[in-house]
Amino acid sequence: MGAPGAKDGSSRKQTSGLANNNVHVGHRERVRRRFMLEGLSNFAPHEILELALFYCIPMKDVNELAHEMINAFGDLPRLVEASPQDIMSRCKVNENTAVLVSFLSRFAQQYFQSRWSKRVVLDNFKDAGSYLVNMFMNKRVEAFCLTCLDASRRLSSTEVINEGTIGEAPVYLRNIAQAALLHSASCVILSHNHPGGSRQPSRADISATRQIIDVFSYLDIIVLDHIIVCDNNFFSFAEHNLLNLKYF
Repeated sequence: MGAPGAKDGSSRKQTSGLANNNVHVGHRERVRRRFMLEGLSNFAPHEILELALFYCIPMKDVNELAHEMINAFGDLPRLVEASPQDIMSRCKVNENTAVLVSFLSRFAQQYFQSRWSKRVVLDNFKDAGSYLVNMFMNKRVEAFCLTCLDASRRLSSTEVINEGTIGEAPVYLRNIAQAALLHSASCVILSHNHPGGSRQPSRADISATRQIIDVFSYLDIIVLDHIIVCDNNFFSFAEHNLLNLKYF
């Protein structure tokens, strides 16, 4: 009786394992089908990550791993903005998984930059702010950028003038002027990010903006705005009537 019993037990174990695999395969198909029908608008953050993990971790329930990876960084944006090395260290995953997760935000940034680069018109603070929020998406240190426009407010280029630490990005007037002249800018939008704090301008921000306006006035280049980006929000000098900056 012992041998037949062992065989039956083994058979049940194998059947149970197949059933579990079928549940996982079915779950993956349901998630993929849901994405194809709905997009990601109704997905929770861990579900978005779970869908991505399907393509580097086959035949395994990755729901718990998705939760653990997000918790390790606090939220999904901080996770996907991290370097592969940091993801590997903090989440204890292999290189393929870390590269895929880190790739997501880099791909999104390149997509937005390519989309915005097609001679987009930035003639108001809302469009300019949205554009620059995307530009600063993966910046974890403070950086100062110059966006050059032609006389019709069409986008020519955005140059990173300088990068600094979390709380500091020195502004070099000569570099700013050279970048504007190189792109034959008729007008410009100044911008920098505050990755470690508030989107409100500091006294130093206002003072530096005033100096840049003075320099550009001699070059006959109009400063339309100075936009400060903090996470997914921004502060516009033009919107708040600071230093008489305006788009028209």
